[in-house]
Amino acid sequence: AYDAPSDAIPPLVKFGTGTGSTPTLMGFGSDPDKLVVITDGEKRMKLVAFWRDQIPEGFVQKPGTASRRIAGQIRVTCGLTPQPEWIQSEQSVVVRGYGAFVVNNIPGDVATMGAVNKILDVAVMGPILDAPSGVERFRWDTESKEWKSVWARPDVSSTSMVPVNSRSSNMALVNGYTREDGWEVTGMDWDTGETVHRTVFGKKNFGNGAYAILQYLPNGDLLFNSLVGPYRVRYDQ
Repeated sequence: AYDAPSDAIPPLVKFGTGTGSTPTLMGFGSDPDKLVVITDGEKRMKLVAFWRDQIPEGFVQKPGTASRRIAGQIRVTCGLTPQPEWIQSEQSVVVRGYGAFVVNNIPGDVATMGAVNKILDVAVMGPILDAPSGVERFRWDTESKEWKSVWARPDVSSTSMVPVNSRSSNMALVNGYTREDGWEVTGMDWDTGETVHRTVFGKKNFGNGAYAILQYLPNGDLLFNSLVGPYRVRYDQ
């Protein structure tokens, strides 16, 4: 069990009350903690880690958790001030080692939007509907058995494309939209959250990844799976 209130169905993006994130594994081989990581169904979601195998002997259920299987959980704020009614994701948690990265896919002013078709809403989010903003990076502490926030970026937009981590360039990468520059892929330093890369597409919708996954080819070219089909971005030209 995990927190998923029956009234927590956003008017945009999500279709149900549970997690919007495909479960992600954390901890392998000789790593001390083996976990399964999701975001929960609260209006302002929490990052939740479940024990993947046997629950450690003597582990006491933590206050406020829905089950003893939960190793730890933490509220996601994305650094947004004031906190909006909804902070929710439809993307799998990005995991690297014991680091985790999550995005907010719900725009701040959802009350004025009145969604009719949730799939269509994703297609027009950004150019027509306000784009969501807010990302946050966490770390699982294997000693204290708890999550800790490392950094947050309330100004970074991630609409609906699956974010990724690049080990070779030490970046977390998302696809989002800003009123100033339109669609872009934004790369943030995994350790500090500083913006270290931008691929700016402009305001035409071919820069909208709409539920696809960011992919990079072995030579570093971007294979961008957009709303209008896949295409290749060469960085050497």
